[in-house]
Amino acid sequence: MLQNVNELFLHDLADMYDAEFQFLQAMHEMVQKVSEPKLQEMINKHIQETEQQIRNLDQVFGLLDAKPRRAECDGAKGIIQEGQKTVLMAQDNPMLLDVVIAGALDKSEHYEIAAYTQLVCFAQMLNNQEILKLLQQNLQQEEKTSQALEYFSPPMLQKSIASGQQVR
Repeated sequence: MLQNVNELFLHDLADMYDAEFQFLQAMHEMVQKVSEPKLQEMINKHIQETEQQIRNLDQVFGLLDAKPRRAECDGAKGIIQEGQKTVLMAQDNPMLLDVVIAGALDKSEHYEIAAYTQLVCFAQMLNNQEILKLLQQNLQQEEKTSQALEYFSPPMLQKSIASGQQVR
């Protein structure tokens, strides 16, 4: 049972901590399936950013005098399962598979943006500038990755359509 806002903040941090680990593992698996070099490069860059985001969350826990812990994030688990299911359905078409992977990654980015926006709000209420800075850094990285995916996805989709994929 959560008794107050501080406990809720710690719970949401633990939830996001778990989400970052789940998404990191999923990116390691997905990057191996990508055929588009730019998408592969984008995923590898975000893997490094996600590792930094986990370190940032470690620091936030430390600044709160709390041990870093993972609370199972069902939201991340669901997004990953949905992505994996769609990847399996598209696995025989490399161009379509790239589109599927980019879309799955962007779904995860939007989930993370929503979660970090909430955590930033909590940090603002705590009036702790160090915590706020770390969480804002994570949020900004997620927003940049989402923007990059949204910019990059239409040309990949066009390429897939040009190769004979139908859109009706």
